[in-house]
Amino acid sequence: MKMLAEVSWQDFEALVGDMFRRKGYRVVPRSGHGPDGGVDLELFLGEERYLVQCKRWNTQKVGVAVVRELYGVMQAGQVSGGFVVCSGEFTADARAFAAGKGIVLLHGKAVLSSLLEQAAQQAGEDAGSCPSCGCAVSQR
Repeated sequence: MKMLAEVSWQDFEALVGDMFRRKGYRVVPRSGHGPDGGVDLELFLGEERYLVQCKRWNTQKVGVAVVRELYGVMQAGQVSGGFVVCSGEFTADARAFAAGKGIVLLHGKAVLSSLLEQAAQQAGEDAGSCPSCGCAVSQR
């Protein structure tokens, strides 16, 4: 998780957007230089719309206030669900509040694991395959 703590908040949001993009979502950044209203990214998967709030915090856990803010925005709009993605961890209150509300909490270890898995998959795809048998090939 140290790797995530070393990137800027802008790069963290970009990494999270790439993570969702590789999972098949269409990603639309919503943040800019001012307040983001509790939403950093919008995700679209078919007809479904999701909202994402990213928090790259080094020293504190993400608390219930962040999750409540996203939930309020979700209630005001037509969305299928939401994600709060952080570089660290969530408080117990945040986890309890999110339960049953269509909000997925992704902590730093889960984000890093997903990014590493996607990178390994991409590396495998980049290696190519044998045109005759379809087996993976590697460059020597």
